[in-house]
Formats: sequence, C-alpha cells, structure tokens
Amino acid sequence: VLVSEKGIELDPPTVAELREINTGATSMKVPGAKYAWRLRTKGWSLELLARKKTPSLRSEALHLVSVGEGVVYGNVVHNILVTGAPVDTLQFKIPADLQSVEFVHTDLRRWTNEGETWTVKFNRKLIGNVTLAISYLHRFEPGQAVRVGGIESIGPETQTGYLIVASHLDLK
Repeated sequence: VLVSEKGIELDPPTVAELREINTGATSMKVPGAKYAWRLRTKGWSLELLARKKTPSLRSEALHLVSVGEGVVYGNVVHNILVTGAPVDTLQFKIPADLQSVEFVHTDLRRWTNEGETWTVKFNRKLIGNVTLAISYLHRFEPGQAVRVGGIESIGPETQTGYLIVASHLDLK
C-alpha cells in the first residue's frame, strides 16, 4: 500500500511482478492510500518518483479602517486559501509608515520585517483556509492625506479585497 504526505505528488509507479489492486481491497485500511499491489512472485520491483508540490495561494482581505483625530486605526482580516502543499510562512507588504503592526492567528510563532516585507512564521505547516488578522495604526497631521488599505499578501496567484472606512470626522 502506498500513501503520500500532504504536499508530495506521486507519479504512477513502474512495477514488475506485482498485481495492482483497489486500495480498499486490502486487509490493511490506510487513509489516503494511492496504490496497492499483491505479490505474484519473488523478485518483484517497484520504481517510484515522488515530487514536492508547490503551494498555491489565493488571498482575500477585508480592510476595516477607523479614522479618528490624528490617527487611523486599521484592521485587516486575510483569508488565504493554501492548496497544493502546506506552508509554514506567509509574507505581506506593509507600508513603512504604518505603526504598531501586530498579527493574530492561533498557530502564530513570530513575525519579522525587512523594510516593507513582513514574514509571518507559524508553529506548524498549514493547508486549506488560513485566516490571519493584522492590526496597525497610522498617525497623521490635520490636513494631511490619510492612508487607507495598502496591506497586501506577497505571492498569491489571485488577490481580492474589500475596504470599509468609518469615521465621525468630516472626510474629503
């Protein structure tokens, strides 16, 4: 019985002196089994090529921005669909003038930044839907242009988003 881990792709094997059977027809039940064989004779052989899959990411973000007296409070919820292979690191582009940047996720280990590139490291490899929250603030002077949005995922194949701006101020 042959099974692969998440993120590993198996090419159809080349076999000699083995008879392929349905994976459900074995006495040993293995979840996610790809192939199963029965021996015909001695001297059987099996050649297998296993390759690491590359992760594929799709990102959707909801930006919620609250503009107050001299400060913008921002929260971004990123929902990232990870397929193909699991990841333990995600990257984001965050403008340098945003302050007090924090990330929230249950399996978050740490985050670091180099310039505008922020790298988020998780405790384990993740696959499927990954929801990550980012909070920040941006101070501004009266009459100064205010930045809203601007945080994006690095590396996804597609990226969509929504922006909600709330304020008690008279904004132009």
